[in-house]
Amino acid sequence: MKVLVAIQHAGFGGVHALIENQVPLLRCRGIELRVVCGDDETAGPDRLRAAGVHVTQIPYPRIRKCLNPLVHARYLFTFRATARKIARLAHEWDADLLQATGLMNLQAGLASHMADIPLVWQINGTFAPPGLRKILCPFVRRWADGLLVEGRGVLAAHAGLVDFPSQFLRFFYPGVDLNRFAPDPVIRQNARKELGVADHELLIGTVGNRNHAKGHEFLVEAAAAFVASQTESSVCFRVLGAHQPSNAAYYEKEVVHRARSLGLLENGTLQFLDPGTRVHKLLPGFDVFVLPSRAEGVGTVTLEAQACGIPVIASDVGSVSEVVLQGETGLLVAPGSVKDLESALRQLIGDPELRSRMGARGRERVREHFTAEHTAQTFASLYHEVRNQWKLKRKGQRE
Repeated sequence: MKVLVAIQHAGFGGVHALIENQVPLLRCRGIELRVVCGDDETAGPDRLRAAGVHVTQIPYPRIRKCLNPLVHARYLFTFRATARKIARLAHEWDADLLQATGLMNLQAGLASHMADIPLVWQINGTFAPPGLRKILCPFVRRWADGLLVEGRGVLAAHAGLVDFPSQFLRFFYPGVDLNRFAPDPVIRQNARKELGVADHELLIGTVGNRNHAKGHEFLVEAAAAFVASQTESSVCFRVLGAHQPSNAAYYEKEVVHRARSLGLLENGTLQFLDPGTRVHKLLPGFDVFVLPSRAEGVGTVTLEAQACGIPVIASDVGSVSEVVLQGETGLLVAPGSVKDLESALRQLIGDPELRSRMGARGRERVREHFTAEHTAQTFASLYHEVRNQWKLKRKGQRE
């Protein structure tokens, strides 16, 4: 089976990481993936090509949160042309199925009808504002033959999709390769050395692209409050994330400048680093992982951290509570609440036994429920269900 996956942006993120992990596992199941994505000059396409994925880049305008009318005009004026390009790629490859990633990926929805092939729509999180979800869900409901949703919490946040036929609905979680993400004393020691962390220091960190949804400023504020209350602190903070041009101005002003004004950058208490392709080599150096996001699905790195035996503090958004068990594998906090985040940090920093217990339980749960194999089976079962139903429908129409 051939599946063409349409991704609006090229910057490497959760969707690209999911494909990178799934390609060999789906190939073993007789399913080949190709990707069509935006033509941004970012690392996503090269990472996927290195993983053996055929990637085609095209101009792929998106719905953007901005006041510039030219941005919206470009999206509208190129909408059908973008859909035609995707449909042509599907036709040339003789794809069996098209997969649209992201609620706002309407061009891929239209392309599936132009190419006359079934469509699986993948909903990754709660990133779209509620009003936009209300507008766009009817399009998904009408066009999609199958639905992949990143957890039940994400589905609940999209009221227009809750009655989607259960036979063609699958909940998925970004599976983890337990061979790449695992507790390892040597990797941990090397990571801490590279990140400039002494043996006696506790390392609190997050991993996420430098954009508004990730809420890194909340971690900055909580770090400043914690450090200010300590007479002699042995805790340091690291933010690992790739630069994103579309969010550069916001990030520099609201996150980096704020950290500098709070005095966190002067002595290395907090550092911003781009991990590139080496998250699996750096993450094991953390003592506590923090996901301070405004919006999410579950956050791929949340599961990767647990696979490394690291306790998690996370915003209770999207489907995060389905992978981070409150008081068992980590602590959940209200999104945007610096006070809650600071309190959770104090609880874990001050209790090494609790950190150890949560880390061990997190690793156990990932092994039981959230491996890459689990995810591949979920995707493959829906692909076949949708494709078989499509064939039956076409046979009925001919008869």
